[in-house]
Amino acid sequence: MFLNSRSKKNIKALVGSANYHRLGILNRAFQDIKRTFVGGPQSQSKPLSVETIRNTLEDMGVRKGDVIHVQSSIAHLMQGAQSQLTTSVMCPMNEYAIQIIDILADLVGKTGTISMNTESIRDLLSFVQQGAVFDYSKHPSIRGIISEIFRKYYSTARSVSPRFNVSAWGKYALELVNEHEKSAPY
Repeated sequence: MFLNSRSKKNIKALVGSANYHRLGILNRAFQDIKRTFVGGPQSQSKPLSVETIRNTLEDMGVRKGDVIHVQSSIAHLMQGAQSQLTTSVMCPMNEYAIQIIDILADLVGKTGTISMNTESIRDLLSFVQQGAVFDYSKHPSIRGIISEIFRKYYSTARSVSPRFNVSAWGKYALELVNEHEKSAPY
């Protein structure tokens, strides 16, 4: 999409300088994903290095003490790079997911908080009709490997809603999930 300088100035004035910078980062990330899935000169699938992920998050302004909500797709991360990894050999997906979570935890620190969607039930009506009981401590996340590893291994607090729940880690984890099921939409 082409924007003239006047349009860019208007957008920057509307969202502020820091958010305008973040929009640029997001735009570049979307272009990388588009090249990966639609094709083009750089359409070969290569995993993003954990260093690239860390640098991107830092460029977006993620810092100690931040409260962040993460939605992730390891499939996109595994296919989103424009060039081959120059550092370590790619590790198995579980280790890759752990490294990503570790980066998030390191960036926000002990004074920050991370939350992720970790719902477990796709079809609540069928679940209820079967007489099943939701156990928030045992039902796995259906939102991917990163959220499941986060839920299971990072001493997270999890909300009790069977359909729309989140897991959180850090300073405000309990505050985020407490009575989460009473809020709308979750």
